[in-house]
Amino acid sequence: MKIERRFLADPAVPFVAPRPCFGSIRARYVATILSFAFAVAGTDGAEAQGARSVWHFTKLWQLSATTHEFMTSENLKEADVASDGDGNVYVLSHEAVKVFVVSESGELIDSIGRRGSGPGELSNPGAIDVAEGVLHVFDHTGGVRRWRISDLELLPRLAMGEYFSLSGRFRGMGSRFLASEAVWNGSEGGGDRWERYLAEWNRGGKERIAAGPRSVYTPFESPACIAGVVMPRIFEASLVWDYADGLLVIASDTEYRAELLRDRQSVGQIRRDAMPRRVTRAMLRREVGDLRWGPPGNPCVIAAEQVIDGRGYAEFLAPIADVLISPNEEVWVLRGRVKDEPTIVDIFRTTGDFIGTLPAGSPFPVAFVGPDRILTIGSDEFGSTLEMYRLERR
Repeated sequence: MKIERRFLADPAVPFVAPRPCFGSIRARYVATILSFAFAVAGTDGAEAQGARSVWHFTKLWQLSATTHEFMTSENLKEADVASDGDGNVYVLSHEAVKVFVVSESGELIDSIGRRGSGPGELSNPGAIDVAEGVLHVFDHTGGVRRWRISDLELLPRLAMGEYFSLSGRFRGMGSRFLASEAVWNGSEGGGDRWERYLAEWNRGGKERIAAGPRSVYTPFESPACIAGVVMPRIFEASLVWDYADGLLVIASDTEYRAELLRDRQSVGQIRRDAMPRRVTRAMLRREVGDLRWGPPGNPCVIAAEQVIDGRGYAEFLAPIADVLISPNEEVWVLRGRVKDEPTIVDIFRTTGDFIGTLPAGSPFPVAFVGPDRILTIGSDEFGSTLEMYRLERR
């Protein structure tokens, strides 16, 4: 029972069937088969003659506010989603202040944590990760809470002796973790200057191991709508990195390049010859549009040009928007783009060798579920959606 749409040679007429139900929990199953073919590249980056690889992405299910109540009012981001080796998916709910567990088939099967400040409780969770058989939950006011996945036994929390301003990705590593950190560093031009770091925390303290781009948040005001709101520049570059199984990938913010490190030592590099894209007013208008501020029923509308002039913008679009390490010893690279442009995803081996580029619009994961499934975040008229794809490499 599924909705099936095939894009192999020519689009076929979709067949629509009823959605299956699991008691009071309904899962929406959408089986969309996408066949993507691309040339396999040699180690020098040149395409190998006649070498082709076909990847099939099949959408298995989609969670949304219409299928799972806990998705209501959620604005999911990458740090809210994780998976384990058994195919289970973990979703952090900021509204419910707990972590929901979803099976590989899309059925809600459990929840972890509850609101509070005691053992096993969460007060202000900011990110989750699953590593080494342990669910790690970063709590801004309670350190890192940990549960063993196999039996959900509560493990000792990691109590941070100093404040850690989490800003982006979070990766648990047993009794330590890696995370993006934002640090206020004074005022500049009437705004706030922030510096971003990749930091490792362990019981001995915190160590900053890489510095990211500096950001300036400027006051943005519209006399009729907004006063004193501080916002970042449009297309402001961020610190892009990932870590898995001892491999650390850190991307540059100014060119298409990423360093591959093990034990803090370089073991390779990802790079492509890609000219930086200069930001234009047309790109900015497409990115921000008119800003609607205030209650949905009676919003105050601020014209796009006023938003652009008030916030300011980066000179160039960051060439790499995100990186993610797969269990198949691959590094997936999402190119920087304007929000209405299709995604472009490059695939590399963890040695740095270029494999190929997926066609425009291919899904980019927020998490891998084993070697052959990926999770992506989307949206519908009710808010965020979470989608599971099966990936077949041929």
